[in-house]
Amino acid sequence: MKSSSPILFCAVACCHVAGGAAFAASPLYVFNSDGGAAAIAHIKGEVTRDVVCHELNELEGTAVTDFFWCPIVGGNVFIYPTNVGERMGDNIRDWKQVHPYYREQGRAMADNLRQLIERGDDPIKMLSVRAKELGIRFWLTCRMNEIHEDDDRFMVVRSLFKEEHPELLHGKNYHPEAVYAPIKGWSYAWDYSKAGVRQHFLTLFAEWLEYETDGIELDFVRSPCLFPPGKEQAGAPLLTDFVTKLRAAVNATAQRRRQTIKLAVRVPPSLRLCREAGIDIKVWIERGLVDLVTPMDRGYFDPEPQLTQFLELGKRKGVMILGGIEPKVRGYRQNNRQTFAAVSSFLHQGADGIYLFNYDCHRLLAKASQFGGILQDYTDEEVAFLKHALDPAVRRDHDKLYLISHDTAGRLAENNGKRPLLCRLPVGRSQEFTMTIGDDLEGAAKWKRIRSSRLVVTLRDGNPTPDELNFEINGQVQEPDHYQWESRKPPGQIVITVVDPPMRRGTNSIKLGLHSGSREGGLINSIDLNIDYGSPASATDTVATTAGRPLPVMGRQQLFAYIPQSLEIYIKEPRHVSEPSDWPANLLRFQFPESVNAYDGEGRRLWEFSFETSRHAWRVVSKADEKSMGGILKNRVMQCEDTMDGAALIHRTATWSDKQLDFELKIKNLGDKPLSSIQTSMCLQRTAAPDYFDRDNQRTFLVSDRGFVANRELAFHPQKMMFYGNVGSPLDLVDRTSIRNLQESSLFVVSSDKRYVLCYAWRDATTVFMNRAGRVRCLHSEFRFTNLDPGETLQAQGVLFVQEGSLEQAYKRFLDWKGKKRRR
Repeated sequence: MKSSSPILFCAVACCHVAGGAAFAASPLYVFNSDGGAAAIAHIKGEVTRDVVCHELNELEGTAVTDFFWCPIVGGNVFIYPTNVGERMGDNIRDWKQVHPYYREQGRAMADNLRQLIERGDDPIKMLSVRAKELGIRFWLTCRMNEIHEDDDRFMVVRSLFKEEHPELLHGKNYHPEAVYAPIKGWSYAWDYSKAGVRQHFLTLFAEWLEYETDGIELDFVRSPCLFPPGKEQAGAPLLTDFVTKLRAAVNATAQRRRQTIKLAVRVPPSLRLCREAGIDIKVWIERGLVDLVTPMDRGYFDPEPQLTQFLELGKRKGVMILGGIEPKVRGYRQNNRQTFAAVSSFLHQGADGIYLFNYDCHRLLAKASQFGGILQDYTDEEVAFLKHALDPAVRRDHDKLYLISHDTAGRLAENNGKRPLLCRLPVGRSQEFTMTIGDDLEGAAKWKRIRSSRLVVTLRDGNPTPDELNFEINGQVQEPDHYQWESRKPPGQIVITVVDPPMRRGTNSIKLGLHSGSREGGLINSIDLNIDYGSPASATDTVATTAGRPLPVMGRQQLFAYIPQSLEIYIKEPRHVSEPSDWPANLLRFQFPESVNAYDGEGRRLWEFSFETSRHAWRVVSKADEKSMGGILKNRVMQCEDTMDGAALIHRTATWSDKQLDFELKIKNLGDKPLSSIQTSMCLQRTAAPDYFDRDNQRTFLVSDRGFVANRELAFHPQKMMFYGNVGSPLDLVDRTSIRNLQESSLFVVSSDKRYVLCYAWRDATTVFMNRAGRVRCLHSEFRFTNLDPGETLQAQGVLFVQEGSLEQAYKRFLDWKGKKRRR
């Protein structure tokens, strides 16, 4: 945080000065461009005007009326020549210490910003000029609590000022909305109860008001953790005072320039959630402190914001309320059927326009984790939405998919999920869902414009019968002869289809449950209304996938070839042929290790070793007596060694027997300083092991102090679908009422035919980690060593085996292995 001259903020002015870009009565079409996804972060070389304006240039010829640009990439790090915050790159002491995940993009941003500043350019000024040329209003938007920096992968955007002033942050007392904080037990989120934080942002916005801009937006949805837990209500008046002072500064600037400058906010999707976050949006609207309000959930596509609550307030005070769309949809392939349905619903409810968030970085062909990966062109489908979303004629006859949304973190509605689905199919009562339809279904049917209309409900993890189901649509009981009932694989999945359901424009009620006395019915997995007008954008199947995964996105095909970077481990059982064979159906890839990181006593990383830097020079030390099907003696002992000059020797051994694989890792300190902490990551990938992949998360288990815990019971990390657990600490469970402590660092996977159990473990490991991503589907058993002096060597032992029989038998075998004396 840099200091600037003090700014005086007066009382709220009573008028808005006309002039500048006009805000017409027709619906607004807002496009929010995330600063972290901007082309400036994905280009090397000369940073031209076209590079800086890339996302804006893509909107030429579309219906977009307002372009919101976010210059903040971290909690206090920016990509313009600020004199208040920190400029990207100034926050980095040593690029070698930056996590490699986002290091390349971060360095590109820093280099490109420095290049612009050295030649006297400013990206905000360049974008403002270009927007005016295109006839699009230009806004600056600020993520009021950008918390990606809580995750070490994004340490490149961490603020030096924040690290020097922890008293201004949440720290250990972090808010549940700080979704990355549990990884380290610490959050860099600003604490807005601190006067210094509020004054800092007032000074920042005073700097923004020096630019030619049509407005400023405060984005409280990224992230709604403004105050420490329990301090939200006491903090609400402080936040209102903050917005009041900013409103005064905006009005004073508008009057001085004799132009219109607006103030917008993006807030949680209901008045209740706003209050819980310390945002008194009702007061802000009633006092005329804001001009635009966009109620949105923070987690991907949300067709169910409580717009009417905000619209009732906004209409009385002349405040515009927008319907927000983030295109990525949990459980579905994102497409125009969903987004056109959302637009139709929002505008029917009375929204004053549409607000797109992350439409650029979540474009269909984007690969956000790759350098340059977001610079793919929009598809024809995406361009059509940008051009025609507000065109009544196109919107009227476009195919739609109205849906009840899923919790982004995969939690059940009964277990603190923030969306209606997933939820349990109740017994003895019904669960009601509401769906707001914007299409004139009766008129379309009358004029025979609808080719088909289908309400599709999927159930899973249960086996109810049609006679047990209580099913109502808008008060009309749906008897079994009113719908199609289809059982699908895997067992327990049921698809219910109602053709031409009795649904109408406006709010619709759908009730589902089981009659009293029925068995437990499993989960309600999806509820979709498919309307097919026969437009070119027709889709053939919109039922949510069983595991809630998006369908594949087909882009330009590419092939890549790499030198082998892992051990390949074949599993002989289960066999998929009748005769004896060594040719397996399952292959595990083992990155041994994936990484090793060493730190000094102050927590600074001294060096990092990873599978990407290893030579992978494995050699066979000895052969077994047993031969493979090809007549070649099998490998018994294999070893690999890497030397990091002046740092460490990393030595690995894998020893095979017909019963198991034993692993040994040795790390020798070759440096002249003690290593206070050494952290490892060993990645066992199941992608090519169909019998152990566990697509439905029901056959992978941890061991707690109260027995085995299945993968599906664990609350995986939002967005990235990762889970961390520490031995001796409580597990993060979907069922928040259940308390179980992780007892072992071993992981167990039951084969698909339930005859075998795979066990992977390291002796004295302290942490488990799992990633559900299909490309790796990996298991980790990790450990942390402390205090390795120069010249000393540490060693660790691991095991991998397949046990025929039950989980209990596999666990007993693991305990027997664990209790054996260590090999020296």
